[in-house]
This record gives sequence, C-alpha cells and structure tokens, in this order.
Amino acid sequence: MDPIPPLGPAPLPPPRPAPARRRGMPLWAMLLVGLVVGIVAAVGGLAWWGWQAFEQQATTAMAADPVIAEHIGAIRRTEFDWAATSAEPDDDTFAFHVTGERGSGTVVARFITESADVESIDGGVLIMQDGTRIPLDEARDHGADDSEDDERG
Repeated sequence: MDPIPPLGPAPLPPPRPAPARRRGMPLWAMLLVGLVVGIVAAVGGLAWWGWQAFEQQATTAMAADPVIAEHIGAIRRTEFDWAATSAEPDDDTFAFHVTGERGSGTVVARFITESADVESIDGGVLIMQDGTRIPLDEARDHGADDSEDDERG
C-alpha cells in the first residue's frame, strides 16, 4: 500500500463578497450644493463691492464737509464703527472713526444718496477725541445766512 501523498498547504478560503458600495452624494445634490454656494458667494461679493463703494462715497462727503475739514484736516483714514451705527435709530445714520492731519474723531452723520456715485451729509456730529461735540450742519447754516445777506445787498 502506498502511503498517502502529501497534500500541500491548505487551499485559501473563498474571497468574501465585496461589501455593498455606499453611494456618495447623488449628482443632483452636488449640483444643488454648488448652486447654493455660488449664489451665496455672488450675493456676498456684490454686497462687499457695494459697501466699499458706499464707504468711498462717504469718505468723499466727509472730506468735503467744512467742519470736518477744519477740525480733522485732510482725511488719511476712515474706519466704520459698527457699534455706534447700530445704536442709531435712523437707518441712514452711520458712524466712522476719522483720522486726518489735524486730529481725529468720530463722525456720526446722516448720509443721503444724491446719485449712484454721490453721498452727502445731512446733519450729524463730529466727536473729537477729547469728547468735544461739533455739529456738522453748523457751517451750512452760516453759509445759508451769508448767501441770503449777499443777495440782499
């Protein structure tokens, strides 16, 4: 009788079936998320651009105001004050910290849109660093009186 021949190594077990593939996000959901992100980015960019334009126009209006020019001088820097603006009841009143060659302070003024490219100041106050409050419509009132005197002769 012949001895049993060696069998060799044991065969490998059959491979496990691949687990069911979890599907990722469907294409329509990815497109929807992309659309929402794109709209949010576009609206945010438009708002940022509009705000930058307003700040530039407000700075130009402040630079043209005779009271601000007298006490602050040529404006070097402006910074929007969110807290002071939020405390104002009027939606058209904004506050800016202003630094110029003669001094610095906070302008709290009502800005009126004259055109798409022009803002003007319709009253307000300049609060200097030492706490002095200077009305912004003061120069306009004096200017109006002077022009009436000139017309009368």
